[in-house]
Amino acid sequence: MLSHVNLTMKVAPAGVLVWAVDMATGDPAPAVPITFHEQDHGVVGVVDTNQDGVARLRLRHNHQSIIAFSEGPFTAIADGWGRGLGPEDFGVMGGLPRREFRAYLYTDRAIYRPGQTVHLKGVIRADDDGWLRLGEVTETHIVV
Repeated sequence: MLSHVNLTMKVAPAGVLVWAVDMATGDPAPAVPITFHEQDHGVVGVVDTNQDGVARLRLRHNHQSIIAFSEGPFTAIADGWGRGLGPEDFGVMGGLPRREFRAYLYTDRAIYRPGQTVHLKGVIRADDDGWLRLGEVTETHIVV
């Protein structure tokens, strides 16, 4: 079954937001009745999308898995459809490799003439999950 309405969903601890869009035009889809179904509690609410195509529902309890759907026009989305589909689930390492250090190099001026010596300066910091701190590196080699 094909639908002409696409749903995008954002789930947070206090609530869920669904955005409905007409796939042919890209315009928001107003007045679409969205039913919210929670794994352990069944139907937890029905909300019509507003003129921006948005339907919001506050949640009163911890939720396991949320499904949002409409029967007319038919469309559905679930917050867990991406689980088990990451590269690591198939034995492929995903993401970027972890870097232990970050280096920032710069020159004393923007342009040099042929034969002139280029003077580099740099800063090396240990990358601790996004926090840059002084490391124990006292010397490094640069290949140009």
